[in-house]
Amino acid sequence: MKRYIKLIAVLIFILILAGTLQAQEKKTADAGKYRVDVYSGSAMGGPYGWGENGYSYDYGGEVTRCGWGLYCKGFANLDSIFGGGDSTYEYWYAGCGIWSNNIERITVPLEYEDDITVRKYYRYTPCEIVVNELRVSSRFPKNGDMLAPDSILGTADQMITVHSRTSMGIDLYLKTLSWSARGHSEYVIHDITFVNTGNVDADDHIELPVSTLDSVMFSRDVFFANGGEPWMSAYGEHTADTLRIPTYSYHCWNTQPEDNWGDPDPTNFNLRQPNFTGEAVLHVDADWHNGTSVSNDPAQPQMTCPSNSDWRVSPWVGSYPIREEGRKRFYRTLYGFTDELTAVGVDHNWSSPYLTTDQYPNTHHTVRMEDWGNPQYHTDLPSSFYNPGWGQHDGAYSCGPWMNVEVGESLHIVLAPATGGMSRKMSYLVGRAWNTGEADTIWGGAPFKLPPQMINHPSLCPTDNDKAKDSYVEAGRDSLFKNVYNAQANFNSGYNIPTPPPSPNLEVTSHPDEITVEWDDRSEVLHTCHGYKLYRARGATQYEITSQGTERGDWELLFQCGGTDPGGIDYSSNIIYEYHDSTAVRGFAYYYSVTAFDNIGGGESLILQNMTFGNLGAARLTRAPGTALSQIRVVPNPWNINAEALQFSGEGEENKIMFYNLPGVCTIKIFNESLDLMTTIHHTDGSGDEPWTDIAGQNFMATSSQQYPASGLYIAHIETPSGESVDKIFYIVR
Repeated sequence: MKRYIKLIAVLIFILILAGTLQAQEKKTADAGKYRVDVYSGSAMGGPYGWGENGYSYDYGGEVTRCGWGLYCKGFANLDSIFGGGDSTYEYWYAGCGIWSNNIERITVPLEYEDDITVRKYYRYTPCEIVVNELRVSSRFPKNGDMLAPDSILGTADQMITVHSRTSMGIDLYLKTLSWSARGHSEYVIHDITFVNTGNVDADDHIELPVSTLDSVMFSRDVFFANGGEPWMSAYGEHTADTLRIPTYSYHCWNTQPEDNWGDPDPTNFNLRQPNFTGEAVLHVDADWHNGTSVSNDPAQPQMTCPSNSDWRVSPWVGSYPIREEGRKRFYRTLYGFTDELTAVGVDHNWSSPYLTTDQYPNTHHTVRMEDWGNPQYHTDLPSSFYNPGWGQHDGAYSCGPWMNVEVGESLHIVLAPATGGMSRKMSYLVGRAWNTGEADTIWGGAPFKLPPQMINHPSLCPTDNDKAKDSYVEAGRDSLFKNVYNAQANFNSGYNIPTPPPSPNLEVTSHPDEITVEWDDRSEVLHTCHGYKLYRARGATQYEITSQGTERGDWELLFQCGGTDPGGIDYSSNIIYEYHDSTAVRGFAYYYSVTAFDNIGGGESLILQNMTFGNLGAARLTRAPGTALSQIRVVPNPWNINAEALQFSGEGEENKIMFYNLPGVCTIKIFNESLDLMTTIHHTDGSGDEPWTDIAGQNFMATSSQQYPASGLYIAHIETPSGESVDKIFYIVR
């Protein structure tokens, strides 16, 4: 019976979440290696209120989820405004809770003139990549996309815009900016303007024409997916700090006897969580204003604290109003989770130590979690802070409070979600060296750089091997801070940092003895460009070492034209537009990327990596067509799901089956042992090679109904246009 009750509860929760989704649209700021989803209604929150869903290329997937909110005191006649009775509420919340939101009444997305609620502007058309006549780059434009460089702030490569209206009568105008410039590709910038319009819904009628809002605050909840229960920290609470990073996180230790900081994979020992992820505040207006110039307020955010998913400052749902929870939520947003709550009569589940010196007046900051003096284990934290049944660590901060905000006044806030850490390749090299006891050898004898927990508790990293690995992980903190410094400099410049030329359009063609790479001159047409660099990766687009010890996805510089001769590679002082790669080895998959560069400060564009390539974006040396049907081979045969060493080594090619020594043109029909037709493949490119793919050429070993075949015997009936045919038997073992 308990099982049925749990199932019903889960279904109800899913239905509630589905209701919060409604008809939100999404765009992704993805010009760089750190990417952020932006939604039409929740803006800086995700589909359920979950975070802008920040993703990092280097560190393997999602790293942040966020919510945001506006609070104020004293709001009258709200029920009558929304069609109910006539009530006055002491506190009011509007925004996007980290778990859910309400885009019908709380954060209403407003449409542009063409019924679009979230728009994405591009400075350049995304480059087109064609591999063996198959386009592997994304189509452009999609609904809501525009090539409009003059509409974009500064030199950003992309800008996403959203206009939302809150039930508090405050409109939000969001511009999310993304760059591909090296040094600026691991952050995005949210440029936000709030305007007190007095309008609480989507129509043009002003419900609160003379509304003066008291004690307005902007709050932010940031949940970090750094594996397990991440440690939270902050920077900028002290008056001498040179940046404002009100919350950032990094991987936490588990309750294991060995030092597992960085989350070593138990199979191949790469460090799965070597990154630090945070959110910086670049600017907060000192007060609301009517368009006059207002200085930045260095005391904001006025509150920073670690939090817990059970007790975030934003409500669980974006419902209105926050009745009995109003006072508690308001003062949590003002003070954080500290004993200061007791002074105003607000109960709290737990409190953390808070700063009392070296901070701006009237601000409230928790001591950084890493300075609490606790060792690594969750059980050493306050019991109410760690809830193994549900609660997870996150970070919270707020700006304000601002008194007497009049209709027509606005406020400008600029945020920068960012990440930093060692590269994927280094995470493998360091993790594997640590596993063999050699991390201190590659560290090279420099003084170790450890986090406060390990300095205070040396038993956490007892050996030099441990200290070296942890020093590499700790260096990610410096990477995060460097990226935030770059974001601050970018904002200070008016978003006018130098940028590289866009990458050229690219075409890759496989031949029996070489792979040809060709590109066009669009980089020179659109931007100052002094040359091109050709990179190649074998087997994958992201670096990895498989469980069998196979290294793949290491991007190497293969050729350069223009600029200064780097030495050690093929080079042409003249700009040319093709390269014949005769060093490719038969049987391996290769990926190619051409970057463009200038010599006047813009630098080099990014290696495209997996930003555009799909599983079938690889090129391989082909074979000449066979001269007799008896030469045809099926490889591997048998295909065995557990025989990784006998499978193809390319990224996503584990399910690939190849037909070799085919005639240049033929039809391949694949039957199961019951003689049911699984699929039909038309081989027409004149080579002797053909993989088993679906009709669209997007998935290996797929039937015509997009199913993977079961274990058993299969028959390939191969027939030429002249009517000659042969049957080949092969096996699949799952």
